[in-house]
Amino acid sequence: MLRGLRSRVARAFTEKPPPTPEQAHLVTAKSQQERAGTIGDLSSEIRRLQQEIKDVSDALASGLTGDARTAHEGTLASLHRQLDETQRDLAKLQARI
Repeated sequence: MLRGLRSRVARAFTEKPPPTPEQAHLVTAKSQQERAGTIGDLSSEIRRLQQEIKDVSDALASGLTGDARTAHEGTLASLHRQLDETQRDLAKLQARI
């Protein structure tokens, strides 16, 4: 019984062989594909936010008053914050490539 326990412990703590160059290449390629997909998604999100900012700005320029104007100004501020955050996320990913 003690011998069985020792062998299980030894198997659990043995060092695994380093990945082959092919395995390392596959992992690297997969990571790059995932980052490229995320970059594409963030770029699309930035374009969407920029379009929404333009639409809200145009609505404000059309002469909204009162509560509607206040609501649009709040929306515009929120969109600008989202855009800044998304652009920072995109810049971080692009710096890694």
